[in-house]
Amino acid sequence: MNFSLNVFNYYNIFMKDLRLKVLRNERVGKHTYLMILELKEHIDIKPGHFVMIKPNDTFDPLNRRAFAIADVEYDSLYIYYDIVGKGTSIMSSLKEGDSVDTLMPLGNGLFEPSVDKLNIVLAGGIGISGVSLFCKLLKAKNLNFKVYYGARSKEHIVMLDWFEKYGIPIEIYTDDGSFGKKGFVTDALENLENANIYACGPTPMLKSVQAISKQKGFDSYISLENPMACGYGVCLGCVVKSKNGYIRTCVEGPVFKSDEVML
Repeated sequence: MNFSLNVFNYYNIFMKDLRLKVLRNERVGKHTYLMILELKEHIDIKPGHFVMIKPNDTFDPLNRRAFAIADVEYDSLYIYYDIVGKGTSIMSSLKEGDSVDTLMPLGNGLFEPSVDKLNIVLAGGIGISGVSLFCKLLKAKNLNFKVYYGARSKEHIVMLDWFEKYGIPIEIYTDDGSFGKKGFVTDALENLENANIYACGPTPMLKSVQAISKQKGFDSYISLENPMACGYGVCLGCVVKSKNGYIRTCVEGPVFKSDEVML
């Protein structure tokens, strides 16, 4: 009873179900698209928040899809997404002027920067869109930070124009060496000391962040990319094992201290 009340109180107070117009939807990488949605009202969005989008008005697919909020600029919401299934394939066909139902902002686990340590931001693949808003915050606060981004190859790299627009330096790693340094993005952590780590990307990358952080004594925070069905804690479809039992990525996360969860 208390659990249900907490979930729906959170839903009623903070989240909004909005129908947003598509301003732009175009391919920006091998499997990656950028969708820009029109925001006609102010919504308090922080680094770590995400949205749930329903790509059409039918029951196929039934559930919404979860996406990181990559940026909020004036009256525009930026969503980068990979085509991985039916829902995102439908999204990729949407045109300017179409509309989508959008539940936002979601998530309680948010990125909080360090003011006295080096902030290391680590991203893998589409996970770059899960940390970009945090990078923007770090720059705005004039904090000490570095950004490292890894992808399989040059053709999978996205958002470099966004980082250039905001004047945020970023160091690239690719598995095959086709762009930037050859290797895994976690290689950037090997020679660092006295840093906080903030990471978003595939599970193998996050496991590596966990191991390196434990070895070096870093405080590290990871944003999980677990599939979600509801986005506000009712369906329990995104649970992850923690030290104290199972917790919901959508409500307790998506950002967790790395030593709290077991991947």
